[in-house]
Amino acid sequence: MAIPISYNIRNLKLRKGLTIMTALGIALTVTTAVFLMALLAGLRKSFMASGDPVNVLVMRKGSVAELSGGFDASLFPTLKTLPGIAQDNKGEPLASGEWVVVVVLPRKDGTGEVNVSVRGLMPAGLTLRPSAKLVEGRWFTPGQREVVVGQSIHNRFSGANVGDNLDFAKGQWKVVGVFDSGGTAYDSELWGDVNQIAADFDRQGAFASVYLRATDPVAADALKHRVADDQRLKLEGALETEYYEKQTSSGGAIKYIGTFVAIVHGHRFELRGHEHDVRGGGLSLARDRHSTHHWLLSAQHPHLIRDRSPVAFGAGSRDRYCTDVALQRPHHGDRQQPHLQ
Repeated sequence: MAIPISYNIRNLKLRKGLTIMTALGIALTVTTAVFLMALLAGLRKSFMASGDPVNVLVMRKGSVAELSGGFDASLFPTLKTLPGIAQDNKGEPLASGEWVVVVVLPRKDGTGEVNVSVRGLMPAGLTLRPSAKLVEGRWFTPGQREVVVGQSIHNRFSGANVGDNLDFAKGQWKVVGVFDSGGTAYDSELWGDVNQIAADFDRQGAFASVYLRATDPVAADALKHRVADDQRLKLEGALETEYYEKQTSSGGAIKYIGTFVAIVHGHRFELRGHEHDVRGGGLSLARDRHSTHHWLLSAQHPHLIRDRSPVAFGAGSRDRYCTDVALQRPHHGDRQQPHLQ
């Protein structure tokens, strides 16, 4: 028989502790799932906005990120003369050999230190990224130990103001500017001269990646395949948008794990709450039935309720007799019970 909803509501009131713990457990599970989904959505939005459909990123075959691997810098002159590359106002091809390294910087609020990406790039690298706008100071000077910091770095880390010095690699670097790239991943980077950064990190004579700017999206797609097909290079190219999309693909596993954990824990808490509801509702129903039986017995046989003598009910048989009378069942001891006035 289905348990009435009133018993479940009464059970929630009687078991406030269990009810609160169950609700908090479900709320915690939902909060964790929402946090993971929001984190992944933010990362995906940031990375997808970082790519430009006319930029082609060239890396060593098999490399999945700019932080891994590198190739000989002697290949750079061949890359920048490939057909389909756009030119600046001086007639120079828009190509930039770059390095990406990681340094540790202290947080502004003093809660610890965090890894930060430092990108070494050529002057053409600034033109390749038109979304990056200088909001304070100036751009770095090639050959100097100078850096410009992204807006996010400027807001979150100490020593990231214009005129400050950051200590990493083999010495101090002067902050000469702050740029804003519109909320892209570049806002979390430091930019400096590629040759100076390569020298400080002992990576001369190579590049981790080369950025090429094509004349249009169609030329960019053709340029990507041209890089991969050139047997002299033994490199592979990818559209910048494709590269950043792949960087967020690893978050898919986190999304599925978070969803699975949320479903399992939510179902677990739901079962526990249902178990307590059934158990409490059943006990309440039993108590209510007992009260109903007692009322029927008192109405039909008031002398039995008044007289609690063992003679009237027999040792240990009073409850069974009350139930039998209330349910109008024949009691096996009726013929043996004396009639009471």
